[in-house]
Amino acid sequence: EGHSYTVSSKTYRFNGNRFIETLDKVFDKKPIIFPFMYITEVTPYTITTDENCTIGDIIIELADMISCDVCYNTSGNLVLTPGATTNDDLDNKSILWNYEDNKNQHTKPVYDIKFSELVNQIIVAGSIENGRQYKATVINENPQSQMNIYMTTPSPLYIEDSNLIGDTYCKTRAKYEMIKQGRLGIQMKFDSIYIPHLECNYLVFLTDSRSGIDNEKFVINSIEISSEMVMKMSVSSINEVSF
Repeated sequence: EGHSYTVSSKTYRFNGNRFIETLDKVFDKKPIIFPFMYITEVTPYTITTDENCTIGDIIIELADMISCDVCYNTSGNLVLTPGATTNDDLDNKSILWNYEDNKNQHTKPVYDIKFSELVNQIIVAGSIENGRQYKATVINENPQSQMNIYMTTPSPLYIEDSNLIGDTYCKTRAKYEMIKQGRLGIQMKFDSIYIPHLECNYLVFLTDSRSGIDNEKFVINSIEISSEMVMKMSVSSINEVSF
């Protein structure tokens, strides 16, 4: 139908230059989980892509449009949740587990620092109206953060989005991006015993005397479950997303 045809049970689509086989197996059959409020959400602009773009790229851009986090849960469902735009958005999340010291619940946490993504200042520029461009700046001045503006070299990130109409929208986007960058820049990784109810974007308490961590809150960034039912955890300290 249209610019596609089927031969020997294989479906092909025409991308403007050549026919490409369409593989049903690449599409996720599990339902997407998202808050009811997103049913009526209207995106501010239409995404345009090239032929090398993936479905994942489109989903991430759609999520960024509405300051939304997107991940897979432990059951394999794609989950969309409102992204944190204030410190309290994360700090008030449910605490799903308390990792106690010397209980053999986890391996020693190891820092994973992505120096290219250490950002402590975000400037968001929006649309221009009557000769004035809407703008907002967020700076990490939290003394408990390892990448605050006083402890590390100023590392600004400049974002320009003409779809942001108003300083308030620019401020919300700047806060969301700062929290996201904080989670990406400095993470801790460790192996955990299998805890089936753990989910991304929720919190755990962690105490580990080997690493000098004393009952500190961490937000879960990702979870991988091995064939031996070991959970490989990536988490970020709440201190890195408070500013």
